[in-house]
Amino acid sequence: MQDRIRVVKEFRMDKLPRAVGNPHQHIVTNPIQFIHFMKRNNGKTPLYTSHNSYPDLDKHFNPKTVRVRNVFLDFDEREDGEFHEPSHDAQLVSDFLSDNNIAHTIAFSGRQGFHLYIQLNDSIEELTNGISLKYRAIYAYLRRELSLKTLDMQCAEPKRLCRIPSSKYVKKDEHTDRYCMPVPKGMDLPRSRKEMFDMSYSIPSLPYMRGEEMLTIDEFMDEFNINPDTTPDVEMYDTVDYNIPDNQFMQMIGEFFRPCVRNAIFRRNPTHFARVGACIKLKRIHFSEEKAKKIFDRISKEAKWVDRANTKRRYKNIESIYKYNYHMPNCRNIKLKGLCIGEDCEYYQEGLSEEEEK
Repeated sequence: MQDRIRVVKEFRMDKLPRAVGNPHQHIVTNPIQFIHFMKRNNGKTPLYTSHNSYPDLDKHFNPKTVRVRNVFLDFDEREDGEFHEPSHDAQLVSDFLSDNNIAHTIAFSGRQGFHLYIQLNDSIEELTNGISLKYRAIYAYLRRELSLKTLDMQCAEPKRLCRIPSSKYVKKDEHTDRYCMPVPKGMDLPRSRKEMFDMSYSIPSLPYMRGEEMLTIDEFMDEFNINPDTTPDVEMYDTVDYNIPDNQFMQMIGEFFRPCVRNAIFRRNPTHFARVGACIKLKRIHFSEEKAKKIFDRISKEAKWVDRANTKRRYKNIESIYKYNYHMPNCRNIKLKGLCIGEDCEYYQEGLSEEEEK
């Protein structure tokens, strides 16, 4: 356990409070809780944590601000791609940062790619669209300048969870002896999946930190002339494929939601944002709270949500939405969350929110 704690500190994920998940999320506020979470779940479930911490929580433990000390980059093998592609892209970014002496760390994800963390001097940021736009502008800059093919734009978000470096790789029912291996300083990333797998059955020794200079996120953007206001939308926002479900119930209930929300909630692990948007819509069209609970129970079953058994939390969220006056998601926020389906949506060109459609 001490080795794992040293890895977490080297990756600068030791500030608290922060979110953890397996994949159900909750907040840990002290080191004992964080260590207990890792000890209890390592090798049994996936181990996730927010890549940044939250210094200011409301009375319900919801973050109001974020301490930005990492920018998390996720390089994943594409469905029709090969393992050497995310390896190549992560190495390109590492070489670029090393050439500029920018501190960063890298971890093998455990199966399909690599996680790279740009290490920053701490800054406290409001959890508004502004910090998400900074993330997206950084992603867009790196993808454009380095011609990256496998950088996942959906991870351009300051609250994104990541696998804890040095934790055992577990996914669904796949339990392995591989680790989400921290990559030692100076090591070139293997281009072969077999070579990477063979290495990941143990945790290499420190150090992992590459480069020395740590800037704040604003200083980093100034250093490379990155500006969200001048970055084209086509670079800032990816679209996702729109998939029409073959399930009759899903097709019927899906007619109530705009295409992007429908597309998102029918996945196995939909975002909280998408679930809230769907629930607000049910409330707006005068479904009762009890009916909404039954609909979400059925959706969670048909879509095989990873947390479908967690009815208590789901009902609590639905009750909160029915109690308070939440606003419908708009196109700007949908794009920021990486949920836009592009031209398959009738509102894509207009960029209308559902508030504006009425």
